[in-house]
Amino acid sequence: MVRLKKQYVCQNCGYVATKWLGRCPACQTWDAFEEVVSTPPTKAETAAAEAARAAVQRLDQVTTAARWVSGLGEWDRVIGGGLLPGSVYLIGGDPGIGKSTLMLQVLDRYLALPLSCLYVAGEESAEQIRQRAERLGLNLQDLLVFPDACLEDVLAVLDSGRFDVVVVDSIQMMYTRNWPSPPGTVRQIRECGLALIQRAKQNKMALLFVGHVTKEGFLAGPKLLEHMVDGVLYFEGDRYYSFRILRAVKNRFGPVQEVGIFEMTEQGLREVPNPSLMWLDMEALQARVGAVLCPIMEGARTLIIEVQALVAPTVYAAGRRTALGIDLGRLHIVSAILERRLGYPLSRFDVYAKLTAGFQSRDPALDLAVALAMASSYGNRPVPVRWAAMGELALTGEVRPVPYMEQRLQALARLGVETCFTAPLPSGRAPAGLRVLSVRRVEEAIERFEGLEVG
Repeated sequence: MVRLKKQYVCQNCGYVATKWLGRCPACQTWDAFEEVVSTPPTKAETAAAEAARAAVQRLDQVTTAARWVSGLGEWDRVIGGGLLPGSVYLIGGDPGIGKSTLMLQVLDRYLALPLSCLYVAGEESAEQIRQRAERLGLNLQDLLVFPDACLEDVLAVLDSGRFDVVVVDSIQMMYTRNWPSPPGTVRQIRECGLALIQRAKQNKMALLFVGHVTKEGFLAGPKLLEHMVDGVLYFEGDRYYSFRILRAVKNRFGPVQEVGIFEMTEQGLREVPNPSLMWLDMEALQARVGAVLCPIMEGARTLIIEVQALVAPTVYAAGRRTALGIDLGRLHIVSAILERRLGYPLSRFDVYAKLTAGFQSRDPALDLAVALAMASSYGNRPVPVRWAAMGELALTGEVRPVPYMEQRLQALARLGVETCFTAPLPSGRAPAGLRVLSVRRVEEAIERFEGLEVG
């Protein structure tokens, strides 16, 4: 008689327990354990294991495939230069941000190579997809569409033909008949994702999952899905701005934290190769109070962003701190440094800081720019438009260098910036046409800023 073994598995992180637990000791999730019954392997499973052992290869005998370069430069940049056969990516983003539009434009480029492409639509009908393609002006006559979300039916379609690129929109809508829970549950997402990933690896086809995000901004479903895929991309942006940012937070075949920048137009997403020129009109801008330029790094790309700060008297017992695009904890630290090192009574003032164009960044180079913008607003002293600042502030008041300083300075020089406050350069050389003011402490930076002539 076959003896069944019962186990309880956390549906969020995969932790295995011998009895049911109310709270997972690994991920601290409540009511996430489900009973799983395991049986000894059958003869067919044993034979499959023997065949798998026979497929072991020496690494020097393994052949590598060439990347598929779509020609959509921002997309190719983020995934590492091109799409590899057999790779699996998970693309997440807020509702209405443009994930499906991005996938259709990517497939349009791959169809032109030409590659065989399949669009598995779990949320829309084939008619809706055609209407979107016509509105975007895409030539998708050779695109195959399968408007179904059943795992077994999708696997049957994948086995019926040879596909190079497959888009599943969305993985949260997929379900298997072998499990009674509704689509979107942890078990359904895990089982469907695992089955599709295995089929993609076997058939050497690239698989692109479109995923939903929670209200906290994380990808919906089990964290295990992010571990199973080769890359996780977030499609970000403020719906009130036209800019969209595709950011790689995991990539086995390319750099992490690389970004691609697009602009949403009536004809779909348009690449933005040099976004600094679109955010900043150096000829039209004039000296303003509380605004300083800062070169930040996003992946391997340098972006020139404008940092704005406003220091205003508060009507409350203690001033409030509000940050948009900047880490709020970093704003608290900069405020405390200015109050302690320069004597600014910021506890009696409200401090607001933001990045323009709805951009978000956690680059430590923003510290010095935020400090100068706050000092400008507090003293009501305008900052010339062609001035910039970058540097990380220590709690002791020191201005410390940041990575890729020479690359950042070269980007400022190309944009026409004339003066930059920063920590001492390791090489001691500055680009032609750019005056670099080296400062070692925040007090020195503020004093030199207040003592310079604004022209």
